[in-house]
Amino acid sequence: MQGELLYRVSQWQIFVILLVLLLLAVEVGFRMGRSVRNRLDDHAVTQITAIEGGILGLLALLLAFTFSMEVERYEVRRALVVKEANAIGTAALRGPLLPEPGASEVARLLREYVDARLDLFDPDVDVNRRQSAFVTTDHVQLALWSHALEAVRGAGPSLGPVLFLTSLNDVIDVHSERIEAQNNHVPEILLRLEFLVAIFATGLVGYGSGTGGQRSPISTMALAVLLASVMLVIIDLDRPRRGLIRVSQQPMRELQKNLAAPPLPPVSVPPAR
Repeated sequence: MQGELLYRVSQWQIFVILLVLLLLAVEVGFRMGRSVRNRLDDHAVTQITAIEGGILGLLALLLAFTFSMEVERYEVRRALVVKEANAIGTAALRGPLLPEPGASEVARLLREYVDARLDLFDPDVDVNRRQSAFVTTDHVQLALWSHALEAVRGAGPSLGPVLFLTSLNDVIDVHSERIEAQNNHVPEILLRLEFLVAIFATGLVGYGSGTGGQRSPISTMALAVLLASVMLVIIDLDRPRRGLIRVSQQPMRELQKNLAAPPLPPVSVPPAR
């Protein structure tokens, strides 16, 4: 990621720069087309129109392909939030199966773990706090694993600690999946190719207008703005920790509230008659 220039630059800066380049390409293309229009016959104009349509079709294909990749990555990140909340919730439900004082300590560690996970993936958290949350995640995982192993060794025929160990393993696996999904970005070479094709396509649109001797400023402006806007959304989807489109952490926040709530009193069941 450190070598990806576009990922380090603000998406709004990219939007403005790209919009300016697209408008500049239209203007340059129009002037070039106007300068040679008297030397072109109808066959050449038809050929230019066909090439223009082909380049715009290629650009549409690239945009659709990249947008599909980004949406798929977004859906994976969102699904993993629910998956992790379920995994931690299951571990919390099985925690009381451990003998005391391990059960109480596991409950405390799981609450600390959820707090760290929210800090790690919350887009509004600063870098230092996020790094601290990453370290806390590793420490809490080791502490939970130690408690689980100790309980399993002394469990005898009881299956409770084994069930907790299984659910804890799922929690650790989801951690790795979320980190990988967070760092999984569309290759920057693909985005650069789209920018290049978009600039070339708008320049060819301006060239075609120049060969015709007239242009529509509103249409060309709308084309440039729409292309830049679509690419802005694509780049924004590729940045889960910042931007306008963010993965909701609501399942983890609900889990945080549930784990912090006091346990319900036991329900008394009347004896059977």
